[in-house]
Amino acid sequence: RPPGLCVLLVGSRPDSLLYVTRKQEAAARIGIHCHVVRLGESITQAQLEAEVQRVCADPGVDGVLIQLPLPRHLDENSVMERLD
Repeated sequence: RPPGLCVLLVGSRPDSLLYVTRKQEAAARIGIHCHVVRLGESITQAQLEAEVQRVCADPGVDGVLIQLPLPRHLDENSVMERLD
């Protein structure tokens, strides 16, 4: 199977949307399956951390990217610590 990449995108910042689109295009060019999980800006810390753990446990995912910056109410360092 081709490598699998999951990008977590919280909210709808125009710059983040553009960066994620470019990541998808680059992945497609080199044969990487890229899946974007779009999450609402009002997601809680616990919900986001649970989503990170869920995608990390997916056997079809070889790498996880969390698009930064996250909304202000979320602790980026705590989220990054959930990457496994």
